[in-house]
Order: sequence, then structure tokens, then C-alpha cells
Amino acid sequence: SFGPGSAANTGGGTQAAASDDSNVTWIGDSITDMANDEILSKMPKTDIHAQVSKSWSHAHTSGNTSGLDILKDLVSKNELRDNLVFALGTNDDDISEALVKKVIEIAPDVKRVVLVTNYKINDEHEYDNDNKAIKAGPTIDSRFVVADWAEAVSSDPGKYIIADADSVHPTSEGIPLFVDTIIKALG
Repeated sequence: SFGPGSAANTGGGTQAAASDDSNVTWIGDSITDMANDEILSKMPKTDIHAQVSKSWSHAHTSGNTSGLDILKDLVSKNELRDNLVFALGTNDDDISEALVKKVIEIAPDVKRVVLVTNYKINDEHEYDNDNKAIKAGPTIDSRFVVADWAEAVSSDPGKYIIADADSVHPTSEGIPLFVDTIIKALG
């Protein structure tokens, strides 16, 4: 389980276990931003980079760089930890296997990358193509694992997703499910 552990490995040195939350970098969009308190309650040493309207590969608004650009910045500063959660895709409709592969190309020293699927209530097929590319991650590189958020909420979407104009954000019951789904994928 996640809890106190050794200092973060920011590159080079020894590899810490994924269960050491000080060894996890999390890049996400508004769903991660909403879950920030829950993440930190379960993984207090995690390095979180989350912002509303964050996209996988392009900036949506000024001052809101893409997840891949954040990743490049962390690598250039030698601040990326061994385990990466890449919880993006809510604001994308063009995720491809080539984009998934870019994560490893940018961060070739990362030990594990958790890719998170996406779900939209009342339109469960909205993210089919993106989720297909995300689920292909482990066939692209063995360091990819999938946290299947779409599968986790599919049993009762109305319980876990707020039915509003966006219909992608988790309810108060969905937030812990989102975080636990990712923690399980981390190992």
C-alpha cells in the first residue's frame, strides 16, 4: 500500500518501488484536479501536475501546456519520478498509439507509466478510439499499464459521474474510485 517511503528518485540512482508514493509523478486534467485531495490523502508524497482543460498533446488555453510538454519539462529538469500516472484524454479526441508511444520517447528512463481510460456518461462510446489507443499501451512497451476508469464506472455511471453538460467529472463517490483504480494499476 502507499505510505511513507524513501525520498523520490528523480533520475539516475536506485529504483524505488511503485508502492512508494514519493516515487510517483501524476499528470492530469480536471478529473485529477478534482481528485487532488483524495490523491494526497492516500499518496501524500506524490508530485501532482493537474489543471482544468489539460490535453494530452496540445494547449487548449494560454498558460495551459499539454501533458506531453509538462513531461518534457520534468525530464529536462530531472524531476520526473520513476512511476508516472498519465491521466489525460478527457479533452482529447485524437489520441493514437503514436501519441501513447511519445510518452516513452520523451521519458525513456521511466519505470512504469499508468495510462487512464476515459468515460462520458450517456455517451459511453465518446472515447472509444482514444481508449483503444490507451489500452494498446502495454503492447507498445511493457512499462505501460492501464487503469481502466471507463470499466470501473461502467457498472453504475450515474453513481460515479456527474450528469451535466460535460458528463465526465466524478461524483463524490467517483473520486475515490478514480484514485483507487489508478493506485491498483500502480501496483
